[in-house]
Amino acid sequence: WVEFFDAYKKRKAYLELYKRHAHAENAPWLSHLLPAELAELDEIERDRSISVSGLMHWRTIADAQASKERDKMRSKRKESMERSQHGQSRQVAAAVATPAKGRSTMRYLFGSGTPKKETPRREST
Repeated sequence: WVEFFDAYKKRKAYLELYKRHAHAENAPWLSHLLPAELAELDEIERDRSISVSGLMHWRTIADAQASKERDKMRSKRKESMERSQHGQSRQVAAAVATPAKGRSTMRYLFGSGTPKKETPRREST
């Protein structure tokens, strides 16, 4: 069981380190690796108990995690933008009351002093 636990710890460490190493440039929520962490990543990659195909599989998992995190960040950013836009439109709607009877909505919203009184047209016979 000790070997399984060691392999689990290596896998967990490698996924996080590789994700940060490979995706830190395009993912601002990921920090760049420190020299000690880069050495740890290199040490795991040189470990002969882990096959090359195993490392490639771990890299694929780390890439998928980074992609999923990127999608999540984009959706959060989109939601916050939509929320702020809706919040602004609600504020504008609350600030703008309905026009008084007989007033043009455009004149009421954009103002042109007092609205003109409409005179009834006479029909010519």
